[in-house]
Amino acid sequence: MPEILKTGTKVRLKPSFHGYKFHKNAGIGTVQGRWGKTGYTVNFGTHQMAGGDIIPYDVIVQPDDVVVISKAPWGFKHPHSPNIAKVNGFIRELHGSGINSGWSVEETKSSWRASNSFHAMDEGGFYDDYADFTVIFPKNESMGEFKLEFNGQDAQRLNQKHMLREYLEDTIAYTLDRLKLR
Repeated sequence: MPEILKTGTKVRLKPSFHGYKFHKNAGIGTVQGRWGKTGYTVNFGTHQMAGGDIIPYDVIVQPDDVVVISKAPWGFKHPHSPNIAKVNGFIRELHGSGINSGWSVEETKSSWRASNSFHAMDEGGFYDDYADFTVIFPKNESMGEFKLEFNGQDAQRLNQKHMLREYLEDTIAYTLDRLKLR
């Protein structure tokens, strides 16, 4: 089973990585967060574009593409880790299209939890019921590492009936991207 790479871990690309020319001082980067179900975004510094702009040089890798040089330091916080201002900005922005209730935010030792309800519609276009959900933002990760939970049996049933998980996860990710929070 491939290793789980935590945000902040230093890695080196393996010489077998597609398009990589091995050099002892190159190919070293820092894990920035997850990409999809199994991939990771790794930052390898910056790259100067032809017009002179300097942009981050990020690569999507699988755990088998890299060798871990050093684990993330204890207490490492991603630059896009959540705080109350970022969470409040997120909940102000994400409303409508079924997310019609008020948000509540709770801080725990390890995360920020933002809760709301999705007002689901039936096949006839009438409101069906509310699916309560919570977006969990781990404190030491990027906000893009959120987890979505449906609260209670009714919410689980509505999630399965209307396939809400994919819609809400995409909507949350789009909102975070638009706010440049992941």
